[in-house]
Amino acid sequence: MTAPAPPRTDFAALDQRIALALAELRTARRASARGRSPLTDSAQERAEGNLNALLEYRYAAARRRPT
Repeated sequence: MTAPAPPRTDFAALDQRIALALAELRTARRASARGRSPLTDSAQERAEGNLNALLEYRYAAARRRPT
């Protein structure tokens, strides 16, 4: 007989997405530093928004996690 699986409490997949989003933001910031344009500004804003959304989601998910 097997026991039920414990609830998943790790955020490995989400943390990986956060790391990728941070790398994307760093790339966008480097491109913007080399030469600002509407395209680089837009890419940086999207990257920042994506990272912020992922961080907010992780924070909310960690707070909802049962103790």
